[in-house]
Amino acid sequence: MSSTLLLPGDDTPQTDPDEILGRLSGEVDIVIDGGNCGIVPTTVVDLTEASPSVIRHGKGAWDDVNSSTK
Repeated sequence: MSSTLLLPGDDTPQTDPDEILGRLSGEVDIVIDGGNCGIVPTTVVDLTEASPSVIRHGKGAWDDVNSSTK
């Protein structure tokens, strides 16, 4: 698992989990620290409903995540 963050006005995505948490402090409930990753966009999963759903497909196999949540 990896994390990237590209906010409006940013030229490149943030890939360091500590930097991401600092940028989003108070705006998100959780940042999963998967370590630094490349600049390939990650898969974004919405966990606000009873069943997880993919908001954006990217790096990371959704099938692996989806099967572990059942």
